Amino acid sequence: VTRNLSMKLVIVGGNNPQNQHPDFVKHYKNTVEYIHQQGLDDQVILIDWVDFATRRKYYEYANAIISMNNEGKENVYSWRTRVMDYVGSTTPLITNGGDPLSDELIEIGAAFKIDDKDENSVRDTIISLVEDKEKIVKASKKLKGLQPKYYWTTVTKELSEKIKEQSKPYSDEAEFRKINKISKINIKNNSA
Repeated sequence: VTRNLSMKLVIVGGNNPQNQHPDFVKHYKNTVEYIHQQGLDDQVILIDWVDFATRRKYYEYANAIISMNNEGKENVYSWRTRVMDYVGSTTPLITNGGDPLSDELIEIGAAFKIDDKDENSVRDTIISLVEDKEKIVKASKKLKGLQPKYYWTTVTKELSEKIKEQSKPYSDEAEFRKINKISKINIKNNSA
């Protein structure tokens, strides 16, 4: 795709110095080798792991981001901080979904769903975005509209109110246990 559409593909975090697991290292080396064999050195740019504080800057200059996950429970129950970065940078996402935030982005039109992780599905999605740039503009606007939902002041509002009320969760728990007929655990003999 990059060769035919004269675009650049930037892979951020392909090499993670904090995780040198043999499988990850092997995949990275295979990727580097493939790029060289295909003569794509000028079009595919590999950037090692980028720290949390600066990685959003890389996304702000992209037209779209590709993030694919493996299916399974780990993905279903994950909160992908990198996807939160995409929301913050208003950079549309190409994804197969499966994690809660990516699925939300797909649902509101702020991300583009690929049904299969094969190269044809990814290629076709990229081409459709290159041919219709308005899709990217619309998705970016959707991301901008979603941002307030995830502002720190929004996500911590309930907790902040409880703190301001000087709420005592342990007191509330006693009432909850009483209403639901749950007894405290007797630590001495380890019985309920």
